[in-house]
Amino acid sequence: RVFEGSANMSRHSQIYFVRADLYDVLRERTMLGMTIGTCQLSKLCAYNGLLFTSGERIQEERLLYPDRIIVIDNPKSVVKDAPVITVEDDGTDDPVRTYHRVEKRMDVEVLEFDGEGLVSKELSRTLGSTWGHHSFQIRMPYVKGVVHEVDYKKLFQELGVTEITDIWGGKHRVSDVDLILTKSMFKGFVWMTENGLTWAEYLERCRKYDHALYVSGRDTLQPQTTTTLNYQFLSTLAMTDEEFRPKDLPLGWEHSPAEDARDWLTKTTEIAYYDFAANRQARLNYFLQELAFPVEQPDRRRQRIELLQQNPGFLDEPFFVKEAEERAKQIAAQYAKGELLTTGDTRYLSDDLMRLLAYISGSDALEAEFLSGNTIYAPKAAYREQERYTLLRSPHIARNEEALVQPLKTVGTIREKYLSQLHYVLMVDSRSLIPDRLGGADYDGDTVKTIADPLLNACVLRGYTDGVPPVLKIPAAKPRLSDANDWEARFETAKNTFSSRIGQISNAALRRSLIAYDENSDDEMRKQFRKQILFYNILPVSSCSVLLPFILQQPVFQAVFHFPIVPLILFVFGFFDHSVLLHDTLRGFVFGKAAGRYPIHIILRECIFKHAFQRFGSVSIPPKPGVNKVTHMNDLSDRRSVHNSVSDASHLFMSLFQLHVKEAVFTVFLRHIRQHIRKLFFRLLDRITLDILHVIHRPLIRLQTIISAKIVRSIIPQYQSVCLKIDHIHPSLIFR
Repeated sequence: RVFEGSANMSRHSQIYFVRADLYDVLRERTMLGMTIGTCQLSKLCAYNGLLFTSGERIQEERLLYPDRIIVIDNPKSVVKDAPVITVEDDGTDDPVRTYHRVEKRMDVEVLEFDGEGLVSKELSRTLGSTWGHHSFQIRMPYVKGVVHEVDYKKLFQELGVTEITDIWGGKHRVSDVDLILTKSMFKGFVWMTENGLTWAEYLERCRKYDHALYVSGRDTLQPQTTTTLNYQFLSTLAMTDEEFRPKDLPLGWEHSPAEDARDWLTKTTEIAYYDFAANRQARLNYFLQELAFPVEQPDRRRQRIELLQQNPGFLDEPFFVKEAEERAKQIAAQYAKGELLTTGDTRYLSDDLMRLLAYISGSDALEAEFLSGNTIYAPKAAYREQERYTLLRSPHIARNEEALVQPLKTVGTIREKYLSQLHYVLMVDSRSLIPDRLGGADYDGDTVKTIADPLLNACVLRGYTDGVPPVLKIPAAKPRLSDANDWEARFETAKNTFSSRIGQISNAALRRSLIAYDENSDDEMRKQFRKQILFYNILPVSSCSVLLPFILQQPVFQAVFHFPIVPLILFVFGFFDHSVLLHDTLRGFVFGKAAGRYPIHIILRECIFKHAFQRFGSVSIPPKPGVNKVTHMNDLSDRRSVHNSVSDASHLFMSLFQLHVKEAVFTVFLRHIRQHIRKLFFRLLDRITLDILHVIHRPLIRLQTIISAKIVRSIIPQYQSVCLKIDHIHPSLIFR
């Protein structure tokens, strides 16, 4: 019978099956002996799947008892008259309904502290605070979320608070409580209540079935000075050619790019590449910084770094040289995909914990230090404080998902004393709707990127010509209820998670964002495409999956995914440039790599990246001893002729911005031939295909060069200069 599976398994289209005679036993242990009837099966499967999360078991005596772990309610607040963009249906009960875009002002209800709680300073030592960790992702049966270490026992003692009231009205001495969970963290609250269980009986069943508290993730110890941008953010950014990379910069650096006083978008990436490739002191600092953090059991790597500290000459040993080379290659590969480094960091998103402490204690003494508006608190940032920051979260589709915020200017005494140790946490005021703006984020472990680059933040601000965009509000969909004891219905629920088509939807939205946010495009077209983007922006949220059939029926969507002539033309004229690429793809499909495990377009995508990295990402070899000049990541002059540069520019352009030929077009083309491939002799087809491509390739080289350049130029005019800068090819060579 089909059993449970984790969220990660669903993303990879995997599911567990168990023997029928073991099914009831495992199900009883998973569900703590509770009886669950009709419910929303998708949520039940997801919450049962929490037990499949990898984590560290916490062996703490007498931890699973009602006085040490308590549950409190989540307060709610209402933001009045907030500008939102949403969709509304036609009011019918049909399975497939028509939706239309609505922009209006409405009251928005906010669930505060959604998915987060607190852990005492005493218990956090067991969880990992001894080694510098202060935020922990935890798992228990039907419990999921993040707890942050706060010495609330000492704070409440100063405030004169001796008891904490749980969600059921029970009183608990502050000195006894070590873990405070919110109701949103306890996913089994309703089912426990329906079964007539108390919190004490729930914990007793956890002990009966030998469950425990698990830590599935912790905050990072090393300070972060940079974070990674992706190509999606670049597509919505209002930047100029000179801001991306000035034309007068050299193709190779004889000194560090940091010595140039100017600022440009790729500067941080180029500095990082130079440091690993040619800056000996930077490589030394990269390894030695790990010694600043204590470890329980030193491994061989740490022992080698300790030797390096005593004798920096060991930096030339193969162990250190190889790692530096690999890091440089990694930066080059990310650069080729549009993943650029920038000043900032990545942190857990959190509500204002000062307000949570005030809510638990019932004291008004903390109100003066609450966050408000778009003010954030990010303690112990390793970069220089800026006037404003940009918050981002993946996936990023529209400018509505960017949040411009300001740092807290004056940190109060209590906040500094009790919250400043949370170096991996970014606190916001949930009533500012910042989490809603970031794709409906919550606080159960969601991470956000903080962009501290003044140039990037200025570009974001420049894009707000009409003011701050409204918040995208996800409409609530009516849940589908089924019998939890019907294992066939459970199988169908699990199977439905395998066909969300989120990747295709995101790619379709990206193609429109490239035109919607291009200042050179027609105003009417930009306006139309920005409206279309909002539909795709809402779709990836699971609670709104009822909109999927409607979106898939839109002409603009079907034109991209169901028009076979487009991929056929691109196949013939240059975007499948090498017969080796198709050869590897078919071989992966023929010999079982795709059969039953991966769709054929995923195999093709992997092969594309493999060949792209071989052509563009393998030039990060550090210079020989005595040579100071570092070849730029995209200096192609020493590796290929000018004749081939035209085709290379097209391929690099496709790789960097991931246009529709990367996934959507390949998916369409291969879907149309997939049913025929299975009927042929695979080995024979492999050989014949290669022979045909070999015959037709040479006569089409010239035509391919012209058409490839024209397609690149016609698809996205605003990225011509970007493409040229990346490959450093003079415009006359491509568009003559």
